[in-house]
Amino acid sequence: MKLSQECSSCICSGCNVVSICNQCNEKDVSVWHRQSGECFALQCLSVCNAALFAGDQELNEVEKAQMIDSSILLAIRTIFRKWFESNFRKDSAALVSSPFPELNWSLYDNLYTTDISGTTEERDHYDIAMNGLCNLIKETLTSHKKDTSWITKELFDDAMGKIIGCGHSVTDLNQSLGCQSIGRTLFFEHSFYNHSCAPNAFLSCNLQSQDEANPKEHICAVEARLHCIKDIEQNDNVCISYIPTSGLDQAERQTKLQQNYGFQCMCEACETKSSRMKDIEALVQVPTDADITTVREMQFQIHQNILELKQKSRESFDMDNFQDEVNSCLMMIAMNKRGIANQNIPQCHEISMENKRLYASALSLIDENEKAIEEYVAFLESVEKVNDIFDPVAVATTRVEYAQTLKKLGNQKEKDELEQAHDELILALGKDHSFTKRIFEMLSNESSQKIGQKRKAMDEIPAP
Repeated sequence: MKLSQECSSCICSGCNVVSICNQCNEKDVSVWHRQSGECFALQCLSVCNAALFAGDQELNEVEKAQMIDSSILLAIRTIFRKWFESNFRKDSAALVSSPFPELNWSLYDNLYTTDISGTTEERDHYDIAMNGLCNLIKETLTSHKKDTSWITKELFDDAMGKIIGCGHSVTDLNQSLGCQSIGRTLFFEHSFYNHSCAPNAFLSCNLQSQDEANPKEHICAVEARLHCIKDIEQNDNVCISYIPTSGLDQAERQTKLQQNYGFQCMCEACETKSSRMKDIEALVQVPTDADITTVREMQFQIHQNILELKQKSRESFDMDNFQDEVNSCLMMIAMNKRGIANQNIPQCHEISMENKRLYASALSLIDENEKAIEEYVAFLESVEKVNDIFDPVAVATTRVEYAQTLKKLGNQKEKDELEQAHDELILALGKDHSFTKRIFEMLSNESSQKIGQKRKAMDEIPAP
């Protein structure tokens, strides 16, 4: 997790990476963290990472820790826990036994392992970095008289391959799109579902707050949940999507799956045997001569700019400069819109829909709410046509933004959109997910405000 989301007293003072809550401290997690060697290994990771990416910047220990890639962090924590639990049982003579729930490590051994590929230069860079990290960890642990015979680069490669292939993103859905990923985790049991580009289930990670935890038991900070989003017939496979389902055409999906997972997809969306899937493919298929890479790169930059502008809008800022920056985003969006039209990219394709969402988001920043609503409506109409291959939570998140824009204009449709978003989230995440609860609270507050307004209006009616 990002350290900014934890109180400073929870962060290990040794590595400045791991946050350990009071509940875990009571179960000797801090002791295990130090005596297993994990703390020393993470200190080494922080040093190596800063040497590679900090350049000439002078960083303190916490700043170094915040630069760490969550996949490498997870790889170190996984291999240390696996080695410790495989070699020191709870009833053994180890200085400290594992304070964690027992894991079935045979499942881990059988996880799909992605080949860590890339260009020759990228692979060479990775090999140099990982060899350096392994050597530093071995030197550090040897100086503390700990066994290092088991630490090898091959072990790190295997862990990284499993995390890249089967890891799950930890998200905080209460944040804006683009800021929701706060880390990476690995759930063994949830890593064996089959893939479909038109999935019938949705896998999510729910952050558990302390007030939900049972102090008598060890509670994981992150809980994985699988929710069925379509009816599943008996004996049919439960399928999730391994890649973001966001309006990509068959060729793009196949390329992503082949590169990342090494297989050719033969799901119902890719086989296009049904009339529904044929219609969807026709609505998203990009012309073979179209170049959408540049558009995607521009959209990513626009998105980052809008996130920064949203942050500025909550603080004191120079209004004229703010307007100029929003106008710059709008010009880039208009340029993308022309590029999309000139290349005959369908309106239901991912980049066309993302352009509508970005346009709406930018317009709402400067209270061009009527125009923003038109773009939100266009986005949701496009999604409706291809919703079988679209992330339901991304749709609900955008619908909430649309509802908030409607509220600025006092439009009564705001409640309808929030209710629909709430229904979509119940289906994909469940009633007790924190994001679903937040939307329910918004609906409750809206109802309370309307009741209050009615009572006030009745009170103001003069007595006969």
